[in-house]
Amino acid sequence: MFTQRQPPAVRWSSIFAVMGLLLCLAFPAQSRDKLSSSQAAAQVQSQYGGQVLGIQSLRLNNRDAYRVKVLLPSERVRVILIDAYTGRSLKSKKNGKGKKPQKNR
Repeated sequence: MFTQRQPPAVRWSSIFAVMGLLLCLAFPAQSRDKLSSSQAAAQVQSQYGGQVLGIQSLRLNNRDAYRVKVLLPSERVRVILIDAYTGRSLKSKKNGKGKKPQKNR
């Protein structure tokens, strides 16, 4: 007939455990593994084709990135900026008014 109530400490700990689980699901971890320079170069090569001429690690708008210089099949040299965590290409300003990339030391 009567259900026995659990002590308050057990109920609160259960509530906090569920809330913690929900927070973990709502906000996935932001700390992903950083791509290595060879992974970034391979990604550019597979996406654009051609031959990678050089790669440089830098900081752009408070983000770690790679500057990859590639010789395209059309025999043009292009510089591609790659986000070091997502692997996505970043757009750079061509007019020179943006922040200048800083080399990581």
